[in-house]
Amino acid sequence: MAYRDLLLRKFFLLLALPLMFISRQASACHFGAADMYVTYVGNAPDGCGVPEYKYEVTLIIYYACQTCPTDGGTGGVTINYKSEQAGLDTSLTLNPDKANADTLHSLCPVYYPKNSCRDISKRDSFPAFQARAYVAQVTLPSAQPDWTFWYSSCCRNDANLVGGSGNSFYIEAGLNNQIKYNNSTPRITSNPLPYLCVGQPTGYLTEPFDFNGDSLNVSQQYPMSGPAAYLTYKPGFSLADPIGSSAANPYILNPLTGTATFTPMSQGFMVLDFRVDEYDRNTKIRTGYTTRDVQVSVLPCTAPPPGLDSLSQTLTVDNGAVVPIKGGGKSIVTCPGNTLNFSLNSQTGDPTHNVYMTANLDKFPGATFNVAGAGTNNVTGTFTWVPTTANIGEHTLVITSSDSTCNLDQPIVLRNKTVILITVVSGLDAGRDLATCKINPPGRQLSVRGYGSALLNIKWRDISGGPAKDLNADDIPDPISTAPTN
Repeated sequence: MAYRDLLLRKFFLLLALPLMFISRQASACHFGAADMYVTYVGNAPDGCGVPEYKYEVTLIIYYACQTCPTDGGTGGVTINYKSEQAGLDTSLTLNPDKANADTLHSLCPVYYPKNSCRDISKRDSFPAFQARAYVAQVTLPSAQPDWTFWYSSCCRNDANLVGGSGNSFYIEAGLNNQIKYNNSTPRITSNPLPYLCVGQPTGYLTEPFDFNGDSLNVSQQYPMSGPAAYLTYKPGFSLADPIGSSAANPYILNPLTGTATFTPMSQGFMVLDFRVDEYDRNTKIRTGYTTRDVQVSVLPCTAPPPGLDSLSQTLTVDNGAVVPIKGGGKSIVTCPGNTLNFSLNSQTGDPTHNVYMTANLDKFPGATFNVAGAGTNNVTGTFTWVPTTANIGEHTLVITSSDSTCNLDQPIVLRNKTVILITVVSGLDAGRDLATCKINPPGRQLSVRGYGSALLNIKWRDISGGPAKDLNADDIPDPISTAPTN
């Protein structure tokens, strides 16, 4: 009996050792990026005027195939949500939205089998990720301005953060459903994991979007490891420059388009963290936010991406105008009912290369993007859109040029993107008529609204059509008038 027990104990010990090894190996699969957003899916107010506070919570996790092969997280995940105003702090289990995870990479087709999700030894040369969306619905007990949803887990890859792979991973989203019951949080819609080329000017796109048409503002924040727990960057990196960019092309984030431009100078993994806040267009009250935490890969590239026109003051635009905007940059401004039309060109110097162009038309109902010369080294794309009054606000158009000419020295598809902010304005509104006095009239503040973030050239004129009278300036949006009554 004792001998048999000893054999059994040895057998169980030997069985436990490989299981422990498998468990440790599985836990070493780290996060590459994550997004979270909350979408209203409830019913309109009933006969008593009470709406249904029902929402769908979506968490998208991008698992990095860089420390071990991964199955993309087949089980459910637990998030937390709370409202201090409601006195509620609880959790919610989200489940995968489909059986298989999606594998993401930017390799040329001939090199697909070499991606690191299939061959872990290629983690540095052909990095890949598996994306999994987890969803669940929740009915909130009441309307509150401070609903917060968050997810945290271990671990990260060793990148440009102090603490390396020992750091936890954390993202959150916030919802104010008090100002409007059917509010949804904004979301970040771009591919979070592009390949970047060391030493070459490039950009990182977030492509923020909101179903409610709220105003959006994108900012940079420190990566987090838990609620209010911010991580720090290693020397050479900072919140102002998390990528280690060239001084000649410093890291700059456009708060309206959510596009960061830079020239990365070091090869490796870099962590970026973005936050998108949404504001009601009428009240200017913040109605929600979301965050993205992402690890980007900076790789050596033997060729530059194809050249692509940018939004410049000289761009020919039909039924629209290129104007400067608040915070820097430019926007194409147009009005509802206009047939907006313009073209961009992309080309490479090598006639043997194959260039293709695409646009994110899903953000522009009814728009078209016609491409001439696809598959050659000189391609032109023409964008046409007739916005309606439902489209008043800012819209981010992303035009992508891809060079699919690949070889062993250049195994990734080289891409270049131009981000164009299109602002649809309702027209200028000078507000209601104001009363004044004939004797010693007081100064009255005038103002023009309706042009969003565009810095339009304003010119006031008298109602008769002549030059404006009794204004402290006739070329600013908010002059002071001292005009007496007749």
